[in-house]
Amino acid sequence: MDQFAETLKKKIEALKERTTELENLLSAYEREKSSSAVEVDEVTASAPLKQLEDTGVIDLDDLDLPTKQATNKDTLLDNVKNVIKRFDKKQFTVNHVFAALRQLGKGSDAKHFRNRVSMAVKKLSDEGFLTKSEGKGGNQPHQYKEATKINLVVKGSNEN
Repeated sequence: MDQFAETLKKKIEALKERTTELENLLSAYEREKSSSAVEVDEVTASAPLKQLEDTGVIDLDDLDLPTKQATNKDTLLDNVKNVIKRFDKKQFTVNHVFAALRQLGKGSDAKHFRNRVSMAVKKLSDEGFLTKSEGKGGNQPHQYKEATKINLVVKGSNEN
């Protein structure tokens, strides 16, 4: 094979790699956009990636790191708190929280999701957000209730 053909093949291979990179970037962008989270920096999307050598030390300052803005997604703990607030100070069990999350579309079909909900309720109880009612013992699930907040500010006190 002559030198010209070999050069063309190398250029075609480099273009195929760049096309694959751009397709992956587009796919990631569309996934993130559909979940309404991250906007891709247009400069990063259009700039060719700097090629690194196969050997030697990699300087961290030479890497083109992807830019990703922080998103404020609700955590499971946030979702559990919001559901509990909507129970309007009534007693409930972990099963009530689990069912409410599923019916609100915030549940999951993950294998241990119910256990994660249970741990979130226990954590809220430990933090004082919930109070645990005295159980009847035996096979009865724990009953919880949103804790009532007590205002300890004395009327007429002067704050400096």
